[in-house]
Amino acid sequence: MAKEAEIKKLILLSDITEKINRGKTFDDVFDIIYEKLSEIVPYNRIGVALVDEEADKVTLMVARSDGEMHLKPGYSGRIKGSSLERLIKYGETRIINDLKEYLDKKPTSDATRLVIKEGMASNLTLPLLIEGKPTGVIFFSSRETDTYTTEHELYLKLISGHIAITLEKGRMIEELERRNKEITYTYDMLKAAQDELVKSESLAAVGELAATIAHEIKNPLAGISGAIQVIGNNIKNDDPQKEIVAEILSQVKRLDDTVRDLLIFARPQKIERGRVDLVELIEKVYQFLKTETIMKDIKFKIEPHSPITISADPHLLQQVLMNIIQNAAHSMPHGGNITIAVEERIGNIQISIRDTGTGIHPANMERIFRPFFSTKVRGTGLGLAISRKIMEAHGGRINIESEFGKGTIVYLNFTNIER
Repeated sequence: MAKEAEIKKLILLSDITEKINRGKTFDDVFDIIYEKLSEIVPYNRIGVALVDEEADKVTLMVARSDGEMHLKPGYSGRIKGSSLERLIKYGETRIINDLKEYLDKKPTSDATRLVIKEGMASNLTLPLLIEGKPTGVIFFSSRETDTYTTEHELYLKLISGHIAITLEKGRMIEELERRNKEITYTYDMLKAAQDELVKSESLAAVGELAATIAHEIKNPLAGISGAIQVIGNNIKNDDPQKEIVAEILSQVKRLDDTVRDLLIFARPQKIERGRVDLVELIEKVYQFLKTETIMKDIKFKIEPHSPITISADPHLLQQVLMNIIQNAAHSMPHGGNITIAVEERIGNIQISIRDTGTGIHPANMERIFRPFFSTKVRGTGLGLAISRKIMEAHGGRINIESEFGKGTIVYLNFTNIER
């Protein structure tokens, strides 16, 4: 009978784990835990807290009980010196089967005092770990003393990793949404500031503002991206949550690209010259971009294929070419042709990028190089402004001809070039 009961619990645990993995938000998952786990582990209350080791803080994120709660979400305390420090540091589980006795020994534990006030008498606490790193803590509490055993601990350990991943995913989504709002707000503010400052020829002030804010955003974005990738590595390929993680990473990349553009726009262009074969560089950029969705159904042609070499900064020129080719591709959502020609003249080399896209409306021609001007829904409006800045830093220039409804030609002219 004991064997049958154990098998029944394991089957139920497997079912709960599957439901946890399919939960879209942590609130969904917490509801599943609270409603289903009682057949395996006894409890009258469950709480989940977030761990922030850098801030030395643990904060109760969510809690449910069958009675009135005194220890409520939002409650936080220090990790260092607390009874949770060892659990978080070493990933240990803790069972307290007489909370009143425990409080007598540790009278400074406010959290224990509050759950006792709720009528709780025993507690089981597990750290929630992702690849050995604590992301949170889950607390099970009962109104009876001597409730919890090592058997309960073992069952809960089987699902704690899945709970941890969902918790971290939820935290990253919230952080991403917050950063997204910050960047959107920053972008709108910069755009408004640019419109005012350009009138007084003080565009440099916008650059300084952009650089300051971009630096504040870039590091947290890297942390979000790293954490989400760790979560993704712990999710099976056929799990629906894999798509959610991929979408989050896509959004992080989009935000990171925006920050990158802000920084490039804000910084003075420092040229690090080297020998650059323009035809080879164009081919390299195409190979990098050709797998992107926007390049689908687009035919790409380079003329000629023989080497043409100049002294330039390969990384900055690559940025220019990527900006222009991506713009061309965006103007041809149903496919088309991009033709790039490199022509050598006396004291001058010209690259022309021709597309068969929608062209630029005549009303927009005067604004296309203006920072933050974009006709794309998700465009930063910095691509052409950055490209012109890079070309001018090389002693060159960028010109555009366009026929609305037929296509666009972008000319990159390098004058007085070093060979």
